[in-house]
This record gives sequence, C-alpha cells and structure tokens, in this order.
Amino acid sequence: CINSCTVIEPTERGVTVTLGQVKGDVLEPGMHFKAPFVTTIKKYDITPITYKKSLGIGTDGAITSDKQTIGVDYELYWKYNEASIKDIAQRYSNKDAIYDPISTALKEIIKDEAGRISIAQFINDQTAVSSRVYSRLKERTSYIPVEITQFSITNLDWSDDYDKAIRETARIAQEI
Repeated sequence: CINSCTVIEPTERGVTVTLGQVKGDVLEPGMHFKAPFVTTIKKYDITPITYKKSLGIGTDGAITSDKQTIGVDYELYWKYNEASIKDIAQRYSNKDAIYDPISTALKEIIKDEAGRISIAQFINDQTAVSSRVYSRLKERTSYIPVEITQFSITNLDWSDDYDKAIRETARIAQEI
C-alpha cells in the first residue's frame, strides 16, 4: 500500500494526476488507490490558510499622501474554493503560482491605499483601510479560484524621522 494508495484527510480534497494530466473527479476524504510511479494524488487543504507578511519601512514600504514611509504588517486568510479543486490542479502547477498573484496584488493595493491618506489618517483608521484593502483584493483576484476570507493590518511602523517629528511636536506643545 506504500506506493499504491493515499489517504485524503477530512480537511482535504485530492485530484488524481496520471502522467502529468489531471484525471477523474475530485477525491473526497478516505483511502484512494493509484498506480505506483505513474499516478500521483495531489492534496489540497480546504481549511483557511494564514498568509502573514510585511512591507518594510525602506524601499519596500508604503508612502502616505504626506510623503511619510510606513511599514505594514498584515494577515490575509484565504482558502481554496472547494468547487474549483480540479480547475486549480489543472491551472496552477504549485501553491506559489496562486500565492504570487495574490501577494503582488495585495502589496500594490496596500501601497495605493496608503498613498491616498496621511500617516495620521492611516494610524487612526486602520480598520477602514483594512476593509478597503480586503474589498479591492477580493475584486482584483476574483479570477483566482480561491476565497479571500479576511484581511487585517496587525502593525504599523514609521521612519525614525517621523518619530523625531512626533517627539518635537510633543516637546513644543509641552513648552507652550
């Protein structure tokens, strides 16, 4: 049974790949037999996947409308569209082929949203920014057979220059 069967767990779905071609229907949980060395079974976890990334403050960072560079830590939750597992197996050679367009779109949208508002607005209204990013990402990646379930900004960071400006403003306010 070592090379002739595969177990699909309850949180997985699978597809049979014979000589590089996706064959048959989506495999439900259970034990499935296959021809050794000729057939493989690709498994797809259908539970939500957490994608945690950061835009650094440097050249990768987002620039606000008041020309402040900010770093953004964020989390994205998505899952494979269960009804499209066979399509996913046929269209995407590996998980990176799905991650890459989502990641690229997400970075561009975050940077665009940051460029529309000041750093103070971004800091004070992270929930609204997260909501706009989530909506735009769902729309922009609608051609990818996954379901974007949640997006949130988990941390913001800004340049040392902005930190110094905040301290200077506080010092001046205290003197007055």
